[in-house]
Amino acid sequence: MPRWKVQLLGNTESIECAREALPEDYRIVSDDSGHHLQGQPLEQLGSSEEVGKMAASLVKLLNAAIAHSCGRSELRLNMIREFDAAGNRLSSIAYAESNVVLNLSVTAQADGPSPRSAKLLLRQLRRDPDVLDAYEHLQEDAYELEKACEVIRCNVQDNSGQGFLDVAISNLWTTEAEYERFRGSINSPEVLGKNARHARSGQAPPNDPMTLAKALAYARRLFDCWVEWLDSL
Repeated sequence: MPRWKVQLLGNTESIECAREALPEDYRIVSDDSGHHLQGQPLEQLGSSEEVGKMAASLVKLLNAAIAHSCGRSELRLNMIREFDAAGNRLSSIAYAESNVVLNLSVTAQADGPSPRSAKLLLRQLRRDPDVLDAYEHLQEDAYELEKACEVIRCNVQDNSGQGFLDVAISNLWTTEAEYERFRGSINSPEVLGKNARHARSGQAPPNDPMTLAKALAYARRLFDCWVEWLDSL
């Protein structure tokens, strides 16, 4: 009998995607009282406060992985229950914090929900803080998109010892022309007006500029390629 059960709230799709995406040392058990997160890492902790902190961190990353791969995710913690070896409940504590859900409205990938992609992304979110940093900047905003790409560029250079474009082009993430079109679009006031990164630009805008929505789609594709590359290292 596990000592700790952490009750999760969320829609059916979020729960099922989470079940598929979880690492092997965790699982979600469902019964008449709801859906419960269990796992060996939780069993090693001695207080409900420690359990809540670890579970909240995992749920935040789960929400990011599921939202990016399967659509919007609404997982949140509800109750933390402690049991003795015989299965008798010792305590039941409501989880008080409300900021564990990433309040992101993310459109699902065009080919539909992908629990496999969520599992891969979660693995890298847990391994490398740069992945969450870049992910949180994937917004329909020129400044945020540049920040996301800056994180990716620096990470690739650090991990490969090569220039970002050398790695990106050789792995077929993008072409140099497409990358320059993206950068030129988000930087150009002629393209995006006041939404551009710069009020003035010394360079002519691309011949076929990207809207912010297309720039976000491009950055998301670049992000996905980068995460798969990280997973292969």
